[in-house]
Amino acid sequence: MKLLLPVSAMAFAAGACCCCGEDLTSTLTELGAPSEPVEVSDSPGTPAALAVGSGPLVGACGKFRTLTAAPGTTVQVCTEGGGSDSITMQSKSTPQDSCTAVKAWATAAGYAIEFDTEAMGTWATTLTGSGERMAIACTAATGKTTVIISVTPA
Repeated sequence: MKLLLPVSAMAFAAGACCCCGEDLTSTLTELGAPSEPVEVSDSPGTPAALAVGSGPLVGACGKFRTLTAAPGTTVQVCTEGGGSDSITMQSKSTPQDSCTAVKAWATAAGYAIEFDTEAMGTWATTLTGSGERMAIACTAATGKTTVIISVTPA
């Protein structure tokens, strides 16, 4: 759910209440703020429902609708169109575990591993199948794993 009230309006309301003795709740209600708590996601336009455990990813698009990822994986962005699909995810799992889960999904979907490597904690795999090429990259930074998958015509 999006927060409809700009932060500047809340700051103004808080400042006005502080100086004039008005009730902050009534001032925010007058400005259109919801009276119930509002869930705000970390990134604009990304519903909190994209978080998953294991199993198909909620919020995945295109060829990734059946993607089964490592536990603790969330979708950051997913695009489809023009024969190319891509998805970027963040995982609490290691790069190795994240890539292993994605490769298992891809091979079960009929893709064959063409190239598979690991160097300095980054896993990279290319696969082919049905006239398409899939590229998978898994790497860790700042304590989290980023997984990027793209599917393009071969």
